[in-house]
Amino acid sequence: MFAKRVLGVFLAAMLVTGCASNSGAQADKGQPPGPTIEQRLAGDFPIPAGVNIDQDRSLMLGGGSAWTGRIVFSTSSSPNEAFLFYRDQPKSAGWSLVASSFSKASVLTFTKGSRSATIQIDGSTFGSTTISITVGTLSN
Repeated sequence: MFAKRVLGVFLAAMLVTGCASNSGAQADKGQPPGPTIEQRLAGDFPIPAGVNIDQDRSLMLGGGSAWTGRIVFSTSSSPNEAFLFYRDQPKSAGWSLVASSFSKASVLTFTKGSRSATIQIDGSTFGSTTISITVGTLSN
């Protein structure tokens, strides 16, 4: 009975190790990685250079001018600089500013065709600024 348990644990460990090795092997075969979030947003929504995207808190469906989801990132820009950037830059990509509120947690809302975008800007006592962009389809 003990030998069967040891054999079962050994086989399970081999299976897990094999799966882990297989995923690494595919990456080593020269398969290009998928497009980055910045590449998927290209031309539709501005992202400042040098940001750190929080992959765990971000979810992006689609790409280009049809994406929906939420992108969260931090930047070394001040909340004021981030607010000014997002007040002005989305207009060049065809977004129209609908409403904005500047405070400790600033919010800007934009529309573009049948989509809306909400940007939340939160300052930190540690010097970084967290920005959350949520884009979805307007309901009829």
